[in-house]
Amino acid sequence: MYRHSIRFYSIVLLLLLISILTSCRNRDNKMIARGNIEFQKKNYEEALLYYKKALKINPNSWEAYYDMALCKANLGNDTGAINDYSNAAKINPRENVNIYINRGDLYYKIKDFEKAIADYKFAIELNPSNFDLYLALGSSYRNLKNYDDAIKNLKIALEHNSSMVKAYSELGYIYLVQKNYPLAIEFLDKGIAIDSTDAIMFNNRANAKLELKDIAGAIADINKSMSLDSKNSYAYKIKALILIAQNKKAEACVELKKSLSLGYTEKYGNEVSELLKQYCE
Repeated sequence: MYRHSIRFYSIVLLLLLISILTSCRNRDNKMIARGNIEFQKKNYEEALLYYKKALKINPNSWEAYYDMALCKANLGNDTGAINDYSNAAKINPRENVNIYINRGDLYYKIKDFEKAIADYKFAIELNPSNFDLYLALGSSYRNLKNYDDAIKNLKIALEHNSSMVKAYSELGYIYLVQKNYPLAIEFLDKGIAIDSTDAIMFNNRANAKLELKDIAGAIADINKSMSLDSKNSYAYKIKALILIAQNKKAEACVELKKSLSLGYTEKYGNEVSELLKQYCE
């Protein structure tokens, strides 16, 4: 009789525990659902309040941390978003590949490319059929000047989606830096054929054509670039180099000064200032 009583009370306690946990989970879900409504309205501060309430109910809710991260990212709080994605990953490291994709994108945004690479690699492990990740990985390697790994991953991306304009742009830039001008032009041609509104690709193709002494082609490309983006300091530098190649130094100096006024030094370094000293003083 006594043994049966212990078993009975054990079952009752177990059922009570399940009931409590279910109740907590239901309240947690309700808070997340209400937060999602505010999120859809772009009321990110309001949504955050509900997600925080969900965490008080269930401190191990990776979903609440994930949703908080989305809010903070939309509010421009990149560090806070990264921390929340990290907490979500600790609780359930393989549940949602978007944790790593989104955190990788934020690391990329703040130029922590090594951490971005780690996240993109893990995301590929979780979802190897997402070939956009190879593009993100290749771009991260390119920013670290690891061109071999960049090229490898960018080409994997293109093998599975030949319309990835950014992949062509990245490869064109890499081959330009490596002074393989014909190959740079080949990839930039393919990218421009898909998207003829990308000023950066026209910049880089103009640069490659200039190196190959195709002055007419370089002029056409840089003029197109400047028509697409009249405030691109890099384009004015390229135009100045074209004018220098034509021995039009006075006109080149005008373009160099324009490049400098548009912030070339802050973005790219001292090359324009050095060209001004060399040709315009």
